[in-house]
Amino acid sequence: MADPRTHRLRLGTSAVTVAVVLLAVLLVPPLVQLDEQAVDLSRKLLPPSWDHPFGTDDLGRDLLLRCVYGLRVSLLVGLVAALVATVIGTAVGAAAGALGGWADRTLMRLVDAFSSVPHLLLGIFVVALFRPGVWPVIVSVAVTHWLSTARIVRSEVLSLRTRPFVDAAVSGGAGRGASPSGTCCPSCRRPGSPPS
Repeated sequence: MADPRTHRLRLGTSAVTVAVVLLAVLLVPPLVQLDEQAVDLSRKLLPPSWDHPFGTDDLGRDLLLRCVYGLRVSLLVGLVAALVATVIGTAVGAAAGALGGWADRTLMRLVDAFSSVPHLLLGIFVVALFRPGVWPVIVSVAVTHWLSTARIVRSEVLSLRTRPFVDAAVSGGAGRGASPSGTCCPSCRRPGSPPS
């Protein structure tokens, strides 16, 4: 078992790293009044210095500023795509597990159909449908990464539907279609504790 102090040290290091990255993304562009696309051939290929901590490229552009702007785009793509994929996967998985029957079979065959296509090929196809930009990339990542979430949520909902407190809710008058939202979802938020 890992030492708790080592675990806390790693957690603290990770938190500091994330904080530094976020501060750089949020504060560097407003504080540094430079254009990341500005070309200055007199400053091309400079080594790292106080004026240019990462140096400059072959067109004289500051590499630190370009890295920060690139990081902003990467964070936007990652966060929004993860959020969209989680929402889609949770909705599909919860609906499949809660409704059961033909709805479950139809939704899971949809998941299998998406899984049968290579993610890279599907992502390229989605990006090719739109003009070049950030949002087609976000859509392609979200469309190819909600499948595992849907399977996990569905299996959790199916396991919760067999719990005694769900049977008790059904015997008390709740329908099978309503019991997942009224009893399973609170239990998902607090694992191991049935709703009161």
